[in-house]
Order: sequence, then structure tokens, then C-alpha cells
Amino acid sequence: MGKRVWSMKSDLGSQCLRQPVQLLMKSIPYKNAIRENCRTLLNEIKERCNISYGSAWDIVHEKLGYRKDFSRWVPKQLSEQHTGCRMACGQKHLQQYNDEGNEFLASIVTGDETWTLHMTQESEAVSMMWKHPSPPLRKKFKVSPSTQKLMLTVFWGMKSVLLAEFLPVGVL
Repeated sequence: MGKRVWSMKSDLGSQCLRQPVQLLMKSIPYKNAIRENCRTLLNEIKERCNISYGSAWDIVHEKLGYRKDFSRWVPKQLSEQHTGCRMACGQKHLQQYNDEGNEFLASIVTGDETWTLHMTQESEAVSMMWKHPSPPLRKKFKVSPSTQKLMLTVFWGMKSVLLAEFLPVGVL
């Protein structure tokens, strides 16, 4: 077996890691693969560099310090004017909270509307039960969701729902 050559590498100036020089040299194709396409999968890197999935994971996460990151979903991109308006409202509310304290928070009422199905189905996780192996399996028939939707309007305060009302059928 060949001789392993070790090198000392400083990690953020506080720790020294003993790593084979070969491993440090192998990390170059990983960096290149990730820089070429930031959505590269570990399986693709594994195939490209001809190593195991575990080794690819260890080098990408532990040695190179990469991690998968998800973009935050926002309902819409705001214009400069809308962003400024929201910032002004936020500053106004913050100032009012500084003046009035928790009384201001208790006075805030928020509302929203959403479409709801007329019938809510029981989810698979909710319907699970402990079962002894001897009795036969319980049958559960698939229920198709209701086609009738209702508009639900909800207003709530700091501690509770103040109003929940369904819009009458046929109004919209």
C-alpha cells in the first residue's frame, strides 16, 4: 500500500485538521461542479467524480461547507412605491406600540378571506389506529372532495377569532 501524505490545514484560524492531501485535491472537481450548476445533485457529483454518495456528502457538506438553501416564497414582488408604503406603515405601527404598549397590540384586528371545501376529509394520518395483527384490515373507501366551495371570511384579534362567516351560496 502507498504512503499517505498528511497536511495541516487551518480551519478559521482556530483548529488544525489533519487531512490527506489527496482529499483536498479531490475537492476541486466538487467546487467546479457546484459553481457550474448550483442545483447539482449529490448523485450527479457522485457519478461525475466516481466516488460513493457518502463521500460526496461528506466533502460537499463538511469539507467545503456547502448546504442546500431554499428560496423564500413571497406572494408578489413589490415595487419601490409599495415597499416604501409598507415600510412607512411598519414604522408608524412601531411608534404607536412604543407609545401605547400592549394596549395597541390588543386593538389590532386582522381579516382574511379563503375558499373552503364544503366537506373536510379526514386525513390519512388522523385516521390511523393501533391494530393487533390478528383482526382483518379495516377498509376505508376513497371519498371524492366536494365540488361546492364556500368563501370564508375571518377576523381575529390578539386573543381569539372575532368573526368567522361563510358567504351565502350564489352571491359571487
